Amino acid sequence: MEQLGDDELTCILCKIPNRDDVKSFSQVSKQFLKVACIRRRSSRILLPDLFDDVLPASPHLTLFGFTKPLSNTHMKLLARSCPNLTHLRIGLEQKLDPQKADNESDGKIPHKSDPSSISEISKHFLKVASIRLRSLNVSLPNVLNGMLPASPSFDIFGFLKPLSNTHTEILSQSFPNVDLASLDLELHGYYDDDEYVPGEFEFDDDGLCAVTNACSHLQYVDLSRRLGAGDVGVSLLVKSCKNLRFLELDGCLNVRDESLKAIGESNQLEHLSLRSCRITDLGLEYLASGDLKNCLDTLCLAECDMLTDNGITYLKEMCCLTNLDLSKCGVNVSDNGVVAISQLPNIEILNLSWLSKITIRSLNEIASNCLKLRTIDLSGCDEITLCSTDAFYDHPTLEVINLFSCPNIFWDDVISLGYICRNLHTLGLSINILGPWAKEHPEDIYTGNKHYSIDWE
Repeated sequence: MEQLGDDELTCILCKIPNRDDVKSFSQVSKQFLKVACIRRRSSRILLPDLFDDVLPASPHLTLFGFTKPLSNTHMKLLARSCPNLTHLRIGLEQKLDPQKADNESDGKIPHKSDPSSISEISKHFLKVASIRLRSLNVSLPNVLNGMLPASPSFDIFGFLKPLSNTHTEILSQSFPNVDLASLDLELHGYYDDDEYVPGEFEFDDDGLCAVTNACSHLQYVDLSRRLGAGDVGVSLLVKSCKNLRFLELDGCLNVRDESLKAIGESNQLEHLSLRSCRITDLGLEYLASGDLKNCLDTLCLAECDMLTDNGITYLKEMCCLTNLDLSKCGVNVSDNGVVAISQLPNIEILNLSWLSKITIRSLNEIASNCLKLRTIDLSGCDEITLCSTDAFYDHPTLEVINLFSCPNIFWDDVISLGYICRNLHTLGLSINILGPWAKEHPEDIYTGNKHYSIDWE
Protein backbone atom coordinates (compact mmCIF):
# COMPACT_ATOMS: atom_id res chain seq x y z
CA MET A 1 0.00 0.00 0.00
CA GLU A 2 1.36 3.40 -0.95
CA GLN A 3 1.99 6.01 1.71
CA LEU A 4 -0.74 8.63 2.02
CA GLY A 5 0.20 12.05 0.66
CA ASP A 6 -0.36 15.40 2.34
CA ASP A 7 -3.50 16.09 0.29
CA GLU A 8 -5.14 12.83 1.36
CA LEU A 9 -4.19 13.40 5.01
CA THR A 10 -5.56 16.94 4.85
CA CYS A 11 -8.91 15.62 3.60
CA ILE A 12 -8.98 13.13 6.47
CA LEU A 13 -8.07 15.81 9.02
CA CYS A 14 -10.84 18.13 7.82
CA LYS A 15 -13.38 15.47 8.76
CA ILE A 16 -12.18 15.15 12.37
CA PRO A 17 -14.31 17.47 14.54
CA ASN A 18 -13.01 16.46 17.97
CA ARG A 19 -9.91 18.34 19.21
CA ASP A 20 -8.60 15.33 21.13
CA ASP A 21 -8.82 13.25 17.97
CA VAL A 22 -6.92 15.93 16.05
CA LYS A 23 -4.28 15.79 18.77
CA SER A 24 -4.03 12.02 18.40
CA PHE A 25 -3.81 12.43 14.62
CA SER A 26 -0.80 14.76 15.01
CA GLN A 27 1.05 12.20 17.14
CA VAL A 28 1.14 9.46 14.51
CA SER A 29 4.26 10.73 12.71
CA LYS A 30 6.01 13.92 11.65
CA GLN A 31 4.05 13.89 8.37
CA PHE A 32 0.74 13.74 10.24
CA LEU A 33 1.97 16.48 12.60
CA LYS A 34 2.92 18.69 9.65
CA VAL A 35 -0.52 18.30 8.08
CA ALA A 36 -2.25 18.98 11.42
CA CYS A 37 -0.34 22.25 11.77
CA ILE A 38 -1.94 23.77 8.67
CA ARG A 39 -5.10 24.63 10.61
CA ARG A 40 -3.41 25.71 13.83
CA ARG A 41 -3.64 29.28 15.04
CA SER A 42 -1.78 28.72 18.32
CA SER A 43 1.14 26.53 19.26
CA ARG A 44 3.09 25.74 22.42
CA ILE A 45 5.90 23.47 21.28
CA LEU A 46 7.81 21.51 23.91
CA LEU A 47 10.80 20.34 21.86
CA PRO A 48 12.84 22.61 19.56
CA ASP A 49 13.67 19.57 17.40
CA LEU A 50 10.12 19.85 16.03
CA PHE A 51 10.44 23.47 14.87
CA ASP A 52 11.64 22.55 11.38
CA ASP A 53 8.51 20.44 10.84
CA VAL A 54 5.87 22.45 12.70
CA LEU A 55 6.64 26.11 11.94
CA PRO A 56 6.89 26.03 8.11
CA ALA A 57 3.60 24.12 8.08
CA SER A 58 1.83 26.73 10.27
CA PRO A 59 1.37 29.87 8.15
CA HIS A 60 -1.81 30.87 10.01
CA LEU A 61 -0.23 30.77 13.47
CA THR A 62 -1.14 33.82 15.58
CA LEU A 63 0.07 32.60 19.00
CA PHE A 64 3.44 31.00 19.67
CA GLY A 65 4.56 29.87 23.11
CA PHE A 66 7.88 28.35 24.18
CA THR A 67 9.54 28.50 27.62
CA LYS A 68 12.88 26.77 26.89
CA PRO A 69 16.11 28.17 25.42
CA LEU A 70 15.79 29.38 21.81
CA SER A 71 18.59 30.10 19.34
CA ASN A 72 18.79 32.80 16.65
CA THR A 73 18.22 30.03 14.12
CA HIS A 74 14.90 29.16 15.78
CA MET A 75 13.85 32.80 15.88
CA LYS A 76 14.66 33.35 12.21
CA LEU A 77 12.73 30.21 11.28
CA LEU A 78 9.77 31.56 13.26
CA ALA A 79 10.08 34.88 11.42
CA ARG A 80 10.07 33.23 8.00
CA SER A 81 7.24 30.82 8.77
CA CYS A 82 4.71 32.75 10.85
CA PRO A 83 4.30 36.39 9.72
CA ASN A 84 0.79 36.62 11.19
CA LEU A 85 1.82 36.25 14.83
CA THR A 86 0.03 38.53 17.29
CA HIS A 87 1.03 36.81 20.56
CA LEU A 88 4.66 35.87 21.28
CA ARG A 89 4.95 34.14 24.66
CA ILE A 90 8.57 33.09 24.94
CA GLY A 91 9.42 34.08 28.50
CA LEU A 92 12.04 31.64 29.81
CA GLU A 93 10.64 29.47 32.58
CA GLN A 94 12.03 30.28 36.01
CA LYS A 95 13.12 27.05 37.65
CA LEU A 96 16.86 27.22 38.31
CA ASP A 97 18.57 28.32 41.50
CA PRO A 98 22.02 29.71 40.59
CA GLN A 99 23.33 28.83 44.06
CA LYS A 100 23.00 25.17 43.16
CA ALA A 101 25.23 25.56 40.11
CA ASP A 102 28.38 24.32 41.76
CA ASN A 103 30.09 21.70 39.65
CA GLU A 104 32.13 20.60 42.64
CA SER A 105 29.06 19.75 44.70
CA ASP A 106 29.29 15.99 44.27
CA GLY A 107 29.27 15.45 48.01
CA LYS A 108 27.45 18.66 48.96
CA ILE A 109 24.06 18.13 47.27
CA PRO A 110 22.21 15.51 49.29
CA HIS A 111 18.71 16.03 47.91
CA LYS A 112 17.62 14.30 44.75
CA SER A 113 15.94 17.43 43.37
CA ASP A 114 19.15 19.46 43.76
CA PRO A 115 21.23 17.38 41.31
CA SER A 116 18.30 17.71 38.94
CA SER A 117 18.60 21.49 39.13
CA ILE A 118 22.36 21.54 38.59
CA SER A 119 21.96 19.31 35.53
CA GLU A 120 19.61 21.83 33.88
CA ILE A 121 22.05 24.76 33.74
CA SER A 122 23.98 23.70 30.63
CA LYS A 123 25.32 20.66 28.82
CA HIS A 124 28.56 20.95 30.80
CA PHE A 125 26.72 20.84 34.12
CA LEU A 126 24.58 17.99 32.82
CA LYS A 127 27.70 16.01 32.00
CA VAL A 128 29.10 16.57 35.51
CA ALA A 129 25.81 15.58 37.13
CA SER A 130 25.74 12.37 35.07
CA ILE A 131 28.78 10.95 36.85
CA ARG A 132 26.68 9.95 39.87
CA LEU A 133 23.62 8.72 37.99
CA ARG A 134 22.60 5.09 38.32
CA SER A 135 19.43 5.28 36.26
CA LEU A 136 18.24 7.49 33.42
CA ASN A 137 14.95 8.26 31.70
CA VAL A 138 15.50 10.93 29.07
CA SER A 139 13.47 12.27 26.17
CA LEU A 140 15.96 14.04 23.86
CA PRO A 141 18.35 11.96 21.74
CA ASN A 142 20.70 14.91 21.21
CA VAL A 143 21.50 14.80 24.94
CA LEU A 144 22.75 11.22 24.82
CA ASN A 145 26.13 11.98 23.18
CA GLY A 146 27.12 14.11 26.15
CA MET A 147 25.58 12.07 28.94
CA LEU A 148 26.31 8.43 28.16
CA PRO A 149 30.13 8.55 28.01
CA ALA A 150 30.06 10.44 31.35
CA SER A 151 27.84 7.86 33.08
CA PRO A 152 29.89 4.70 33.78
CA SER A 153 27.68 3.70 36.72
CA PHE A 154 24.39 3.29 34.82
CA ASP A 155 22.55 0.07 35.41
CA ILE A 156 19.05 1.21 34.31
CA PHE A 157 18.34 3.07 31.09
CA GLY A 158 14.97 4.15 29.67
CA PHE A 159 14.21 5.96 26.43
CA LEU A 160 10.79 6.20 24.82
CA LYS A 161 11.68 8.05 21.62
CA PRO A 162 13.19 6.93 18.29
CA LEU A 163 16.85 5.82 18.57
CA SER A 164 19.38 5.39 15.76
CA ASN A 165 22.07 2.73 15.44
CA THR A 166 24.59 5.35 16.48
CA HIS A 167 22.75 5.90 19.75
CA THR A 168 22.62 2.21 20.57
CA GLU A 169 26.34 1.86 19.78
CA ILE A 170 27.13 4.70 22.20
CA LEU A 171 24.91 2.98 24.75
CA SER A 172 26.87 -0.26 24.51
CA GLN A 173 30.26 1.47 24.58
CA SER A 174 29.52 3.79 27.50
CA PHE A 175 28.26 1.58 30.28
CA PRO A 176 28.62 -2.19 30.15
CA ASN A 177 26.95 -2.54 33.55
CA VAL A 178 23.44 -1.84 32.24
CA ASP A 179 20.89 -4.49 33.13
CA LEU A 180 19.31 -5.58 29.85
CA ALA A 181 16.19 -6.55 31.78
CA SER A 182 15.87 -2.88 32.77
CA LEU A 183 16.46 -1.49 29.29
CA ASP A 184 13.16 0.22 28.36
CA LEU A 185 13.16 1.31 24.71
CA GLU A 186 9.43 1.00 24.04
CA LEU A 187 8.39 3.66 21.54
CA HIS A 188 5.53 5.95 22.55
CA GLY A 189 3.83 8.98 20.99
CA TYR A 190 6.34 11.64 21.83
CA TYR A 191 5.06 15.06 20.94
CA ASP A 192 3.43 15.79 24.30
CA ASP A 193 6.44 15.01 26.48
CA ASP A 194 7.35 17.94 28.71
CA GLU A 195 10.89 16.84 29.51
CA TYR A 196 13.56 19.12 28.25
CA VAL A 197 17.17 19.86 29.17
CA PRO A 198 18.20 23.46 28.44
CA GLY A 199 21.04 23.84 25.98
CA GLU A 200 23.82 26.33 25.79
CA PHE A 201 22.47 28.73 23.16
CA GLU A 202 20.11 31.66 23.50
CA PHE A 203 18.86 34.13 20.92
CA ASP A 204 20.01 37.75 21.04
CA ASP A 205 18.94 41.00 19.37
CA ASP A 206 19.69 39.50 15.96
CA GLY A 207 17.03 36.83 16.42
CA LEU A 208 14.56 39.21 18.05
CA CYS A 209 14.95 41.72 15.21
CA ALA A 210 14.27 38.98 12.65
CA VAL A 211 10.93 38.17 14.30
CA THR A 212 10.09 41.85 14.76
CA ASN A 213 10.71 42.69 11.10
CA ALA A 214 8.58 39.80 9.88
CA CYS A 215 5.78 39.89 12.47
CA SER A 216 4.61 43.50 12.58
CA HIS A 217 1.15 42.54 13.90
CA LEU A 218 2.41 41.54 17.35
CA GLN A 219 0.15 42.69 20.19
CA TYR A 220 1.36 40.56 23.11
CA VAL A 221 5.06 39.84 23.75
CA ASP A 222 6.62 38.11 26.75
CA LEU A 223 10.44 38.01 26.73
CA SER A 224 10.90 37.41 30.46
CA ARG A 225 14.37 36.21 31.47
CA ARG A 226 15.65 36.19 27.88
CA LEU A 227 19.12 37.50 28.68
CA GLY A 228 20.04 38.01 25.02
CA ALA A 229 17.27 40.54 24.46
CA GLY A 230 18.70 44.06 24.63
CA ASP A 231 18.10 47.67 23.70
CA VAL A 232 18.46 47.16 19.94
CA GLY A 233 15.90 44.35 19.73
CA VAL A 234 13.38 45.84 22.16
CA SER A 235 13.57 49.29 20.55
CA LEU A 236 12.90 47.85 17.11
CA LEU A 237 10.06 45.73 18.51
CA VAL A 238 8.26 48.73 19.94
CA LYS A 239 8.82 50.92 16.88
CA SER A 240 7.79 48.26 14.33
CA CYS A 241 4.78 46.72 16.09
CA LYS A 242 2.33 49.60 16.19
CA ASN A 243 -0.41 47.48 17.80
CA LEU A 244 1.73 46.24 20.71
CA ARG A 245 -0.33 46.40 23.90
CA PHE A 246 1.36 43.97 26.31
CA LEU A 247 5.12 43.77 26.93
CA GLU A 248 6.86 41.74 29.65
CA LEU A 249 10.62 42.13 30.07
CA ASP A 250 11.06 40.69 33.56
CA GLY A 251 14.66 39.78 34.28
CA CYS A 252 15.96 41.00 30.90
CA LEU A 253 19.23 42.32 32.31
CA ASN A 254 20.36 43.81 29.01
CA VAL A 255 17.27 46.00 28.73
CA ARG A 256 18.43 49.46 29.83
CA ASP A 257 17.30 53.07 29.61
CA GLU A 258 17.72 53.19 25.83
CA SER A 259 14.88 50.66 25.49
CA LEU A 260 12.65 52.84 27.66
CA LYS A 261 13.31 55.78 25.37
CA ALA A 262 11.67 53.85 22.52
CA ILE A 263 8.92 52.42 24.75
CA GLY A 264 8.05 55.92 25.93
CA GLU A 265 7.04 56.84 22.37
CA SER A 266 4.44 54.07 22.13
CA ASN A 267 0.83 55.24 21.94
CA GLN A 268 -0.84 51.81 22.25
CA LEU A 269 1.00 49.96 25.05
CA GLU A 270 -1.22 49.20 28.04
CA HIS A 271 0.85 46.74 30.11
CA LEU A 272 4.60 47.02 30.79
CA SER A 273 6.59 44.87 33.22
CA LEU A 274 10.27 45.67 33.87
CA ARG A 275 10.84 43.59 37.00
CA SER A 276 14.56 43.30 37.88
CA CYS A 277 15.69 45.30 34.83
CA ARG A 278 18.78 47.50 35.22
CA ILE A 279 17.03 50.77 34.55
CA THR A 280 17.69 54.16 36.16
CA ASP A 281 15.84 57.40 36.81
CA LEU A 282 16.66 58.50 33.26
CA GLY A 283 14.64 55.57 31.91
CA LEU A 284 11.59 56.63 33.92
CA GLU A 285 11.97 60.15 32.58
CA TYR A 286 11.85 58.70 29.06
CA LEU A 287 8.69 56.71 29.91
CA ALA A 288 6.87 59.69 31.36
CA SER A 289 7.77 62.23 28.70
CA GLY A 290 6.39 60.46 25.62
CA ASP A 291 2.99 59.34 24.36
CA LEU A 292 3.09 56.33 26.69
CA LYS A 293 1.88 58.46 29.57
CA ASN A 294 -1.52 58.73 27.88
CA CYS A 295 -2.14 55.00 27.40
CA LEU A 296 -0.20 52.84 29.91
CA ASP A 297 -2.51 51.15 32.40
CA THR A 298 -0.18 48.75 34.28
CA LEU A 299 3.48 49.30 35.18
CA CYS A 300 5.68 46.90 37.16
CA LEU A 301 9.03 48.23 38.42
CA ALA A 302 9.49 45.62 41.17
CA GLU A 303 13.11 44.91 42.14
CA CYS A 304 14.46 47.75 40.00
CA ASP A 305 16.80 48.78 42.79
CA MET A 306 18.75 51.40 40.83
CA LEU A 307 15.77 53.78 41.02
CA THR A 308 15.52 56.74 43.40
CA ASP A 309 12.86 59.23 44.44
CA ASN A 310 13.90 61.47 41.55
CA GLY A 311 12.89 58.85 39.01
CA ILE A 312 9.70 57.78 40.82
CA THR A 313 8.58 61.42 40.79
CA TYR A 314 8.39 61.37 36.98
CA LEU A 315 5.63 58.74 37.18
CA LYS A 316 3.10 61.33 38.35
CA GLU A 317 2.78 62.34 34.68
CA MET A 318 1.39 58.91 33.72
CA CYS A 319 -2.23 59.84 34.22
CA CYS A 320 -3.77 56.57 32.93
CA LEU A 321 -2.00 54.24 35.38
CA THR A 322 -4.37 52.09 37.43
CA ASN A 323 -1.86 49.44 38.60
CA LEU A 324 1.64 50.32 39.84
CA ASP A 325 4.15 47.92 41.44
CA LEU A 326 7.17 49.45 43.22
CA SER A 327 7.93 46.52 45.52
CA LYS A 328 11.57 46.01 46.52
CA CYS A 329 12.74 49.09 44.64
CA GLY A 330 15.41 49.62 47.29
CA VAL A 331 16.46 52.06 49.96
CA ASN A 332 16.54 55.08 47.66
CA VAL A 333 12.74 55.19 47.35
CA SER A 334 11.10 56.99 50.26
CA ASP A 335 8.16 59.24 51.12
CA ASN A 336 9.32 61.88 48.64
CA GLY A 337 8.76 59.59 45.66
CA VAL A 338 5.57 57.97 46.98
CA VAL A 339 3.97 61.34 47.78
CA ALA A 340 4.54 62.32 44.14
CA ILE A 341 2.78 59.24 42.73
CA SER A 342 -0.16 59.83 45.08
CA GLN A 343 -1.15 62.45 42.50
CA LEU A 344 -2.07 59.68 40.03
CA PRO A 345 -5.84 60.15 39.77
CA ASN A 346 -6.83 56.69 38.55
CA ILE A 347 -4.63 54.38 40.61
CA GLU A 348 -6.52 51.31 41.86
CA ILE A 349 -3.78 48.82 42.77
CA LEU A 350 -0.59 50.01 44.48
CA ASN A 351 2.24 47.75 45.65
CA LEU A 352 4.72 49.43 48.00
CA SER A 353 5.93 46.28 49.74
CA TRP A 354 9.42 46.19 51.23
CA LEU A 355 9.98 49.93 50.86
CA SER A 356 11.46 50.38 54.31
CA LYS A 357 11.50 54.19 54.28
CA ILE A 358 7.82 54.98 53.70
CA THR A 359 5.91 56.35 56.69
CA ILE A 360 2.55 57.78 57.65
CA ARG A 361 3.31 60.79 55.46
CA SER A 362 2.97 58.64 52.34
CA LEU A 363 -0.23 56.99 53.54
CA ASN A 364 -1.87 60.32 54.35
CA GLU A 365 -1.24 61.56 50.81
CA ILE A 366 -2.39 58.29 49.22
CA ALA A 367 -5.57 58.18 51.28
CA SER A 368 -6.41 61.82 50.48
CA ASN A 369 -5.66 61.75 46.75
CA CYS A 370 -6.13 58.16 45.49
CA LEU A 371 -9.88 57.95 45.83
CA LYS A 372 -10.19 54.99 43.43
CA LEU A 373 -7.67 52.84 45.32
CA ARG A 374 -8.92 49.29 45.85
CA THR A 375 -5.77 47.38 46.89
CA ILE A 376 -2.60 48.46 48.67
CA ASP A 377 0.32 46.22 49.63
CA LEU A 378 2.46 47.46 52.54
CA SER A 379 4.16 44.16 53.35
CA GLY A 380 7.60 44.49 54.91
CA CYS A 381 7.21 48.24 55.52
CA ASP A 382 8.82 48.56 58.95
CA GLU A 383 7.47 52.01 59.74
CA ILE A 384 3.80 51.14 59.23
CA THR A 385 1.69 51.10 62.43
CA LEU A 386 -1.98 51.27 63.34
CA CYS A 387 -1.60 55.04 63.54
CA SER A 388 -0.40 54.97 59.92
CA THR A 389 -3.44 53.04 58.72
CA ASP A 390 -5.77 55.56 60.38
CA ALA A 391 -5.14 57.58 57.23
CA PHE A 392 -7.59 55.29 55.41
CA TYR A 393 -10.47 56.09 57.75
CA ASP A 394 -13.71 55.91 55.79
CA HIS A 395 -11.88 55.58 52.45
CA PRO A 396 -14.59 55.16 49.78
CA THR A 397 -13.07 52.27 47.76
CA LEU A 398 -10.25 50.49 49.66
CA GLU A 399 -11.00 46.77 49.92
CA VAL A 400 -7.67 44.93 50.32
CA ILE A 401 -4.72 45.76 52.59
CA ASN A 402 -1.66 43.49 52.78
CA LEU A 403 0.42 43.85 55.94
CA PHE A 404 2.58 40.73 55.76
CA SER A 405 5.85 41.00 57.72
CA CYS A 406 4.97 44.35 59.29
CA PRO A 407 6.60 44.12 62.75
CA ASN A 408 4.64 47.03 64.23
CA ILE A 409 1.16 45.67 63.45
CA PHE A 410 -0.50 43.72 66.30
CA TRP A 411 -3.74 41.82 66.75
CA ASP A 412 -5.54 44.75 68.40
CA ASP A 413 -4.72 46.75 65.27
CA VAL A 414 -6.43 44.12 63.14
CA ILE A 415 -9.68 44.59 65.01
CA SER A 416 -9.42 48.36 64.71
CA LEU A 417 -8.87 48.23 60.95
CA GLY A 418 -12.35 46.80 60.52
CA TYR A 419 -13.80 50.01 61.93
CA ILE A 420 -11.35 52.29 60.11
CA CYS A 421 -11.91 50.95 56.58
CA ARG A 422 -15.60 50.72 55.85
CA ASN A 423 -15.21 48.66 52.64
CA LEU A 424 -12.44 46.33 53.82
CA HIS A 425 -13.02 42.70 52.82
CA THR A 426 -9.50 41.14 52.80
CA LEU A 427 -6.56 41.72 55.13
CA GLY A 428 -3.18 40.06 54.60
CA LEU A 429 -1.29 39.15 57.80
CA SER A 430 1.75 37.15 58.85
CA ILE A 431 1.11 34.04 60.92
CA ASN A 432 3.50 35.25 63.64
CA ILE A 433 1.51 38.40 64.49
CA LEU A 434 1.27 38.96 68.24
CA GLY A 435 -1.89 39.35 70.31
CA PRO A 436 -4.98 37.56 71.67
CA TRP A 437 -6.57 35.07 69.26
CA ALA A 438 -3.77 35.54 66.75
CA LYS A 439 -2.51 32.00 67.33
CA GLU A 440 -5.93 30.70 66.29
CA HIS A 441 -5.41 32.14 62.79
CA PRO A 442 -9.11 32.86 62.21
CA GLU A 443 -10.10 33.15 58.58
CA ASP A 444 -12.89 35.64 59.22
CA ILE A 445 -13.32 38.64 61.49
CA TYR A 446 -16.60 40.27 62.54
CA THR A 447 -16.52 43.87 63.77
CA GLY A 448 -19.95 45.18 64.59
CA ASN A 449 -22.14 44.46 61.58
CA LYS A 450 -19.18 44.10 59.20
CA HIS A 451 -17.28 40.98 58.11
CA TYR A 452 -13.90 40.63 56.39
CA SER A 453 -11.52 37.76 55.70
CA ILE A 454 -7.87 37.28 56.62
CA ASP A 455 -5.25 35.93 54.26
CA TRP A 456 -2.50 34.34 56.39
CA GLU A 457 1.07 33.95 55.17
